[in-house]
Amino acid sequence: MRLLLTGAFDWKPQYIQALQNHGFQVMLSEREDSELDPSMYQAEAVVCNWLFVHHSIEDFPELRYVQLTSAGTDRIPENYIRQANITLRTARGVYSRPMAEYAVGAVLQLYKGSTEFYKNQKQHLWQKNRRCRELSGERVCIIGAGSVGTETARLFSAFTPEVYGIDLYPRENSCFREVFPIDRLDEQIGLSDIVILTLPLTDETRDMFDKKRFAAMKEKSVFINIARGGLVDETALSEALDNRLFGAAVDVFRQEPLSPDSDLWDKKNLIITPHNSFVSDRNEERMWQVIYNNLAEYFAKPD
Repeated sequence: MRLLLTGAFDWKPQYIQALQNHGFQVMLSEREDSELDPSMYQAEAVVCNWLFVHHSIEDFPELRYVQLTSAGTDRIPENYIRQANITLRTARGVYSRPMAEYAVGAVLQLYKGSTEFYKNQKQHLWQKNRRCRELSGERVCIIGAGSVGTETARLFSAFTPEVYGIDLYPRENSCFREVFPIDRLDEQIGLSDIVILTLPLTDETRDMFDKKRFAAMKEKSVFINIARGGLVDETALSEALDNRLFGAAVDVFRQEPLSPDSDLWDKKNLIITPHNSFVSDRNEERMWQVIYNNLAEYFAKPD
């Protein structure tokens, strides 16, 4: 079984040895955007992230299994994968905890004026902030009730029972007070103090938050995006920060890195992070277990 591993994961010797012991013929490409050895195109399985952005999946005629190191699938040709009957696995669940903690932390920073206090500390300035808010009892709307959204709801439930979800395919979920269908979106964001995006980027969700949708949000509410930049019209976000939102935290952007010329950098009520919400010192072990268990399970099955 020919297995192509890419630099999307830190392949420590013990990981490679474990895969070889399981019977895999391991090939390693340290960079996904580099030229591949011709033998690598004969891989039956691939562990990657951006590989098919830089190389056509159609050049891998033996491919029957793809394991992504990301939870999202917007960097792969899903239609081709379905048509070719290739099994696809994602990193679902690996990054849920750090992303949920980021969302809680970002809201608390905005509510408690942390960035302002940090700036004052650098200037040795003793100045109170009378605009601090309390998270207890606030209404939270999490758009996307998958693994990240569910973990985010679970953490916010420690502060408030008013945690609601919106999902393309709503179903009962004990971490939410209720999960509503997507056609209830405008209604729910109009009632919510905090709106958090955790849903995937698809044709249906692209540009979901435009000028009209930000206008539907409750005045002085908080907006958090830990999903994908393509969900948000950044010009509309900029305007909303000036005249409607209490604040926002954005970890993902339409173009990354965010241009130094973007006016978002200068918004005092915006926290900007460089697509970092998923980072954790515990991700590696979780990711390795997902990779190994999924590969072992799939290739243990009879053809």
